[in-house]
Amino acid sequence: MREEVHGMAGVTGVEVSQQSGLLTLTSAEPVDEAEVVAAV
Repeated sequence: MREEVHGMAGVTGVEVSQQSGLLTLTSAEPVDEAEVVAAV
């Protein structure tokens, strides 16, 4: 999952917590939420 999201345009960092199920990303530009959902 991390690789798929990190490969999205503008994404500069991805953190995933298996314990909480939380995915946090940083980006240089706005990211389309639907693209993130499709990547995971």
